[in-house]
Amino acid sequence: MTDVTWDAARECLGEGGRLSIVLPAYNLAAVIAENVRRLHAFLSPHISFELVAVDDGSADSTAAEIARVAAELPCVVPVLLPANGGKGEALRQGLRHATGNYVLLLDADLDLLPDPIPRFFDILHHEKADIVIGSKMHPASCVSYPWHRRLASRVYYTLVKLLVRLPVHDTQTGMKLFKTEALTYAFDRMLCKRFAFDLELLAVAHQKGYAIAEAPIQLNFGSKTFGCLSPRAVRETMLDTLAIFYRIRVLDYYASLRTLAPPDPLPSVSVVIACPGPSGYLDECLRGLAAQRYPRLEVVVLPNQPFDLSRLKST
Repeated sequence: MTDVTWDAARECLGEGGRLSIVLPAYNLAAVIAENVRRLHAFLSPHISFELVAVDDGSADSTAAEIARVAAELPCVVPVLLPANGGKGEALRQGLRHATGNYVLLLDADLDLLPDPIPRFFDILHHEKADIVIGSKMHPASCVSYPWHRRLASRVYYTLVKLLVRLPVHDTQTGMKLFKTEALTYAFDRMLCKRFAFDLELLAVAHQKGYAIAEAPIQLNFGSKTFGCLSPRAVRETMLDTLAIFYRIRVLDYYASLRTLAPPDPLPSVSVVIACPGPSGYLDECLRGLAAQRYPRLEVVVLPNQPFDLSRLKST
């Protein structure tokens, strides 16, 4: 790939702007801390940024590794989810913690190398795009990719072109750059959390009129075999894709959703929780409430039996 400077990135971000990189991770304890450090070293000399590292309820020590590297690097925002909800839900939770005027979605395993980030900004700037997605099918991409994956990508591209009429060649590559307003608009309307998440995200944004461009990537697929090409994943992806087709082409569902301006000033909201006492369900509920960004929110817990309220403050 031809070298590209960071000038377009700095111009897009503007004075006081920053890039938020959302990194969804699942069972990556062995590599997540080093990958975060690697991204930090790559970006630090050039632009202002934050790294939103999301543990999607991993079964290993990924959450602990994210917490450890967050204590080491102030730019790291840890988001530790209590249960596995799928990549879409992990990205949704990461976006809620992102503060940048541009957001890059990047798989935390870094099979997709971060080197093309300045080129993504260059393409966004010169093509006047709102979204730039990495594409394995871009002629300048450098990919090490098994034949069965190439075949699956071609088949899925044809299906998407026929059903959804999305003018891109590759919806599934895990490196996508968004203006925050475009990403927020799409996320607020999405229903898929797992298999066809990327397709729905781009389809909703495209229907609204946000311009999408494609960029070359560098992909080292490593030692993975079929991965997400299991029969169950293929079946669920097809069902989700058909559902998106139905919502966007038959129901016109996404465009029909209205965005209402919030009242000014915002009203105070009290959440009252009646419960028998301490439990895992209560903890999960409180974690969800603590993640809300509504500024005038109070939580009232009404247990049937007394218990140490100090534990709630640390939940």
